[in-house]
Amino acid sequence: MARRGPDRQRERWMTIYQTAVLGVSAAVIIGTWLLAMSFVQATIGRPGGVALGLEALAQVLGARAPRAPSADTLPGLTGTPSPASSPTGDLAAVPTVMPTATPTATPTPTPDVRFYDPARARTLLAQAQTSFGSQSAAFLANVTLAASRLDGQAIAPGAVFSFNRAAGPFTTLNGYRPNGRIGAEPAGDIAPIASGITQVSTTLFQAAFWSGLKIIERHPHPFWLDRLNAGSTGQRGLDAYVSDPADDLRIQNTTGDWIRLEAAVQNGTVSVAIYGVDPGWSVSPSVSAPTNLVQPSPTRIIQPDPSLAPGQQFTIFAGSPGFDVTVQREVTRADEVIDRYGMVAHYRPQPAVIAEGPTPTPSPTPTATPAPAPTPTGGGPTHLAGLDPSAFVLPDGRIRTPNLVGLPESEAQQVITAVGLQTTYVNYQGPGDVPPDVLNTVPVGHVLSQMPQPGTPVPRGTTVYLAVRKQ
Repeated sequence: MARRGPDRQRERWMTIYQTAVLGVSAAVIIGTWLLAMSFVQATIGRPGGVALGLEALAQVLGARAPRAPSADTLPGLTGTPSPASSPTGDLAAVPTVMPTATPTATPTPTPDVRFYDPARARTLLAQAQTSFGSQSAAFLANVTLAASRLDGQAIAPGAVFSFNRAAGPFTTLNGYRPNGRIGAEPAGDIAPIASGITQVSTTLFQAAFWSGLKIIERHPHPFWLDRLNAGSTGQRGLDAYVSDPADDLRIQNTTGDWIRLEAAVQNGTVSVAIYGVDPGWSVSPSVSAPTNLVQPSPTRIIQPDPSLAPGQQFTIFAGSPGFDVTVQREVTRADEVIDRYGMVAHYRPQPAVIAEGPTPTPSPTPTATPAPAPTPTGGGPTHLAGLDPSAFVLPDGRIRTPNLVGLPESEAQQVITAVGLQTTYVNYQGPGDVPPDVLNTVPVGHVLSQMPQPGTPVPRGTTVYLAVRKQ
């Protein structure tokens, strides 16, 4: 059916309306786009006014690249800009100067010497070794014990190290053992010279002497023992005698940092090493050859030893001459003297000491009291007749040594036993052993001298040594 007139008119106006709306919308969109593009171009074109990210965005959106701002307009830069190169001229390559990195020395941290750091104490400053060969089991046990008490000792800078404090006291209660044929005192004291303890103190002294450490206290032995020889040349005079508490070995750590001791016993030798930080000094030691040589008496000292078979002998000490040795040492650093040490050590001659098994003693036959022997100057001898053993006992329990000089040998031994001391061994002396004026003070077979001296307080059971005129 044909459409009516009003309907066709309505459809025509609707088409016109839609076309107008679409045209206006398109004009608004295009105008907005052009306005945005103009704003972007104006913003990027302003010198120094936008970051690189906006410039890149404008290029993506189709805007042309803006002109770069001149150098004098950039914030933070001053100076005259360089003239632009001619577009028609050849462009000269301008080398790029790269900054050279200057290495900065990292300062070495100063060590805190208040605390021990084993990683720093690793430089060997000096090492010493002495050989004692074949000795008794007690001797070896004492050397091993004393060395173990040195091993690992750390000494602070400036501190003084005491051997007696580290290794002593030298008693059975502290683990040391009497050396078999030279027994301990009743109180348990050990003789350091006979039991091996001074073998360790001597080795420590030699290491300290060669390292340059300061020697505060040191004592030589009364006589020389070949087992104390230093180094492969057998140098004499570098020893250190100790006895607790009288004689000590004390050394001071003057290196400026911590030091560490290492000690070991192996195959008849004892070694001591000193580790620390290199102090940068030089050590110049000087030890003279022995002088003023004095040969020992050929008369051997016989010491009874019940542990030996009757008549069997054992050499405790082979004997040694007396002599003097001059020991000197200078420590320098950069031509400056840091320390000087020096002394003259005197060693007296010592005859051989022989241990001998006991001889059967016949039963004593009662005899008449012998006539008094000549009385030497300084008081008469103590005879068995009228002897009161309690008179020799002191309040602290020790025994006052009786005067035995001038007594017959047999009576002197009986007096020693009666007062609570130990039976002696005898050293027989004659012409050539002692001066004639001394020899003629007593008859043959009588006591010339004794040790300990008369009146000396000694522990009960102490051995008394006698020298008897033999002819």
